[in-house]
Amino acid sequence: MFKKPLKTILIVAIFSVVATAIYFTFFSQAGIAKKYAVLGKIEKGDVESQISASGQVSNADEVDLEFEASGIIENIYVEEGSYVKAGQIIAQMDATDANMAIRNAEIALEQEELNLEELSEPADEIDVKKAQNALTVAQNSLTDLTSNYNSDYADKEDEIASLETDLPDTYNSAYNAVAEIFITLPDALDAIDELINGHDFASNQSNLSFYNNETGRQTAIESKIDNIKNSYNEAKSSYKKALEAYQNTDGDNVDNIKTLADETYNAVRQASETLKELDVFLALVAEELDSGIYDEILSSERSEVSSYSSQINLLMASIYDEIENINNKIKSIEAAKDDLITLTSDYESAVKSAEITVEEKTLDLEELQTSSVTALDIKAEQLKVEQKESDLLSAQKDYEGYFIYAPIAGYISGVDIDIGEHVSLGTTVATLIDNSPQIIVPLNELDILNIEVGQEAIITFSAIEDFSANGTVVEKSITGDVNSGVVSYNVTVSINSDDERILNGMSADLTLILKLKEDVILVTASAVKEDKDGKYVEVVTNADEFTENSFYDPAGLETEKQYIETGEEDDLNYEVVSGLTEGETIVLMTASIETDSTDTAGINLFGSGSGARSGGEMPSGPPSGMMPGQ
Repeated sequence: MFKKPLKTILIVAIFSVVATAIYFTFFSQAGIAKKYAVLGKIEKGDVESQISASGQVSNADEVDLEFEASGIIENIYVEEGSYVKAGQIIAQMDATDANMAIRNAEIALEQEELNLEELSEPADEIDVKKAQNALTVAQNSLTDLTSNYNSDYADKEDEIASLETDLPDTYNSAYNAVAEIFITLPDALDAIDELINGHDFASNQSNLSFYNNETGRQTAIESKIDNIKNSYNEAKSSYKKALEAYQNTDGDNVDNIKTLADETYNAVRQASETLKELDVFLALVAEELDSGIYDEILSSERSEVSSYSSQINLLMASIYDEIENINNKIKSIEAAKDDLITLTSDYESAVKSAEITVEEKTLDLEELQTSSVTALDIKAEQLKVEQKESDLLSAQKDYEGYFIYAPIAGYISGVDIDIGEHVSLGTTVATLIDNSPQIIVPLNELDILNIEVGQEAIITFSAIEDFSANGTVVEKSITGDVNSGVVSYNVTVSINSDDERILNGMSADLTLILKLKEDVILVTASAVKEDKDGKYVEVVTNADEFTENSFYDPAGLETEKQYIETGEEDDLNYEVVSGLTEGETIVLMTASIETDSTDTAGINLFGSGSGARSGGEMPSGPPSGMMPGQ
C-alpha cells in the first residue's frame, strides 16, 4: 500500500475533525444553508510514495549449481554444510573426451598452420606426401566416428533397457509402502476423531466444545477449533480418495500406482497437519486452564497426539521417498532417451563435418598435384587457420563445462550427486547459499508494477528496538504465485548491514521507497481543479486582511484563478513546478453549512481570532446551527 506524507495526512485529519465536530454539535438546529471556505498556505514538503511489506530475514542467494555438459561424475570436492569461497571448485566430470577434443583441435590447428606455411613454398614430393597423410587421417576419422557412434548407441540402449527393467520393482516397492500406510493410518484418524468429537467430559458436549467453554470462548481458541475441524475434514476426504484408489489398484497395475502413491501421500500429509493443529490447540488450552484440574487428561491427550504424529511423519517420509524414487527412475529413463537423441544428432553433425574435411583434404592434394599456388589459395588457408583457432577455443570452453566452481562465497546446502553417476546437461548437482541477509516479501499485482531492481528500502526489525537498516531491491519475480485466487509476486531486498543482531528468521518490516522528491512546493490535490486550459487553484489575494480562522465567508474573499504546472505526485499531493510560490494562500475547499438566521456568533476550531479586519466586516467563522455539506 502507498504511504502518504505526514503533512497531507494531518490536513485530511483536521478537515475530518472539523466536519465531524460541526455536524454533531449543530445538526439538530435547522437554518439557512450558507457556503464557507477553508483556506491554506502553500508550503514546501516532500512528494513520496511508499509500499509497506513484511517478511523474514533469510540467506541472500540460493544458487543451483549445474554442469554445462553431460557425463560421469569423477570427483566431488565438497559436502553438505561446507563453506566455499567464490571460485572454489565444487565437482568435476570425467573430462577425457573433452581433453581429447582439445587435443584434436590443437592438432588440427597445427596441421592448418603447417599447410599455410607450406603453401607459401613450392610444392615438392614432401608436400604431396603430407597432403596424402592428411587425407588418410580425415578418412580414418570419418570411419572412427561411425564405429564409436554404433558402440555408444548400443551402450545407451542397454542403459535404457536396464532402467526400464528396474522400473516395475520401483512401482512394487511404492505399492507395498502404501499397503503399510493403510494399516496405521485408519487408527490415527480414529484417534483424531475421538479427540475432536469424543465426549470425555460431558455426554452432550464434544471435547473441543468443552474446552472452548472452559476457556471462556476466546477468539483465539475458537479460531483454532475451526482450523482443526477444517483440517480434519480435509484429512477424511483425502483418506477416502486414497482408499478408493487403493481398492481399485493391484500390485501389477503400474499405470495407477503412481497416482495411488500421490493420493496416499496427500492423505498422510493432511492427517499430519490435523495433528499439528490439535497439538497447538491443546497447548493453548493448557496455558489458559491454570487450575490444574485438567492437567492429567491434557497431558494424556498431548502425549497421544505426539505419538501418532511420530508414526504419521514416518509414514509420510516413507511414501515421499517412494514417490521420489519413481520420479527419479522415470527422469533417468527420459534423460537416457534424450541422450540417445542427442547422440544421434551429434553423430550426424559430426559425419557431415568429417565428410567436408575429407573433401577438403582431397582437393588440397589435387591442387598440389595439378596446379601452382595462388594468392587466393593462401587466403583460403589463412581462413582455415582462423577456423581451427575458433574450434580450439570452442573445445576449451566445452572443457570448462565439465567443472563446477562456486560463483559466490557461501554454504553448500545439498549435494545431489554421487561419484560415478551419470548427469545430463542442466541437471542441478548442488545448491549454494550466500551467507548475507535478505528479505523476500510478496507484493500484489498492482504494487509489483512500481518495483524496479535498485530501488531503496528502509528496514526495521521487531526484535531490535530503535534500529533500522537500508536495503536494496536485488530481484523481482516475473512469475506470480496464485493463492485462493490472489496473485502475488516475490521481491527480494538485500539488507545493507553487517549488524550482528540481524539473525536469520527474524521478522522485519520494510518500506520500499518508490518515489521521493524533497523540499518542493506542494499543493493538496483536493484544492486543484481543472478546465480546458489545464490545472488551476484559487489564490486568495486579500488573505492578509483577515484573522486566521477555521472558515471564511466566500463573499469577503478576493480570489483569482491561477493555472499551475504540476510534476511528481503521490496519493494526496502535487508537486508545483510553476504557478505558485511558498506562503501564498489558496482555497482548499468550500462547505455548505446550515445556520440559524438569527445567530451571528462565530466558531473557530483552529485557534482564537476576532474575525474583524480593517476596511470591512468578515465573520470569524460559521454561526451556530451549522451542518456541513458539499
